[in-house]
Amino acid sequence: MTPFLLKRIFELTEGRSLTANIALVRNNARLAAAIAIEVARQRRV
Repeated sequence: MTPFLLKRIFELTEGRSLTANIALVRNNARLAAAIAIEVARQRRV
């Protein structure tokens, strides 16, 4: 997404998209951490 599109979506959704995007980023970070932990466990074996 370009900054232009993010701004436009933010405007069209009256800011609600920002909340959704923040939740998505947090969930992606949690998933990435879980994957990293499992990869590290697999490498110890």
